[in-house]
Amino acid sequence: MKNESILKKEFQKKDVERLRNLMKGKYGEKTRSSVGFSKADKHYEEGDVWKSDGRTWTIKDGIKQNITKLDKAKKLNVETLTESDFSKLISK
Repeated sequence: MKNESILKKEFQKKDVERLRNLMKGKYGEKTRSSVGFSKADKHYEEGDVWKSDGRTWTIKDGIKQNITKLDKAKKLNVETLTESDFSKLISK
């Protein structure tokens, strides 16, 4: 009986690529690309209003901001604050 080594398995393309990478010293190289889940990013413009995760968002002055129930009260308070009131607050 001859002492021959017989290959019982065919090599696939990924196996050959893996061996080639190992011989070249590229131990961390990938031999295939995987498909994963990626959430679609939506791009919003200045003044757009949208809901995400139960919150309402908008973009003001290039900044993404959360719209709350108190926004109207904050705006009303700032508008009614006069210059004399502001100087009284600073002098305290």
